[in-house]
Amino acid sequence: MKLSKSYIFLLLVLLTTEIGCSDLNLFGKKKIKEGVILYNITYLEESKDNPLIALLPTSMNMLFKSNNSVVKIEGFMGLFSFYYITLNHECFNSTVLRIFDKTYEYKIDCGKPAFGYQNMGELSITKLEETVNIAGLDCKRAKITIKGEKTLEFFVAYTDIIDIDKPNQNNPFIGIDGVLMEFQVNLNGIGMKFTAQSVTESPVSDEEFKLPQNCNAVDFKKMEELMGSFSSKPK
Repeated sequence: MKLSKSYIFLLLVLLTTEIGCSDLNLFGKKKIKEGVILYNITYLEESKDNPLIALLPTSMNMLFKSNNSVVKIEGFMGLFSFYYITLNHECFNSTVLRIFDKTYEYKIDCGKPAFGYQNMGELSITKLEETVNIAGLDCKRAKITIKGEKTLEFFVAYTDIIDIDKPNQNNPFIGIDGVLMEFQVNLNGIGMKFTAQSVTESPVSDEEFKLPQNCNAVDFKKMEELMGSFSSKPK
């Protein structure tokens, strides 16, 4: 049977459309097992009220692979770096701080608050029906309420497209079953908001999840003292 030119053209259009939709759904539907999330950091007070803010980092990277993750922040022109390493298969989280040529590690078991989250207070989570698109992903939203001397309320956004099991087991948002794409925390008295700017599906080296050589193990009190020298508000 001889096909007409118009039929062939229509068939090509349908095939092209089908392939295009398939490619689009590939990123939008499937789990992303390995890659990088880039977050923008904004501060919840003015630099005029705390001059230190002008020197603090403005971005954060989260690398993930094989159900493990590492969150990295660098600041003061590369003079220090601060990151969390979470290895789910070994069930531990390490807070790593590098200052100049010295590196320190504070280690905890899975399910316990990582360094910096201990003083956020008791919070409640109200999951919402609405969604929001962040960094190209449709995310669910939740309302966070923290009770204390003054009640604090804010919203977070999260996605289940990133393939990490129990991604919030070491932070105050443990009740949220998805990777946070927008959230805020208070670290050493400084309020910080994180918003994902991009999600890239790409290979991540296994070396990213290893501790630096000559890393000094410290307790919570020592890590707090070290971090305080960089993030505490001037008196």
